[in-house]
Amino acid sequence: MSAVDITNYNYLCNELSTLTGSTIACKTFISGTSAPSLDKVELIPNPFTSMVKLPISVQHEKAELRNTLGQLFYEGSNISEQNFSNLPTGVYLLKLENKLKVYRLVKE
Repeated sequence: MSAVDITNYNYLCNELSTLTGSTIACKTFISGTSAPSLDKVELIPNPFTSMVKLPISVQHEKAELRNTLGQLFYEGSNISEQNFSNLPTGVYLLKLENKLKVYRLVKE
């Protein structure tokens, strides 16, 4: 990424964090360091009923699970070890600390 890209990215991250109140909306980085990964993460099962399994490479990353209204239902590490069977059915958004993408999950 160019210096301008990094500056723009950091600005947008700051604005997104301010708007959402989330400290992990995206990760700030300095020129010469690696950017957050765009790697694909497979979430299984999806739809889920109680557990969300993540690949080993991201299992210990800080995660946020929110509904589509932005309400926070989980924040922390080891999301694969959490039981979400008491969550209401619906669509949820999962944000992993070192990923740019927000993942869509369906709870049955």
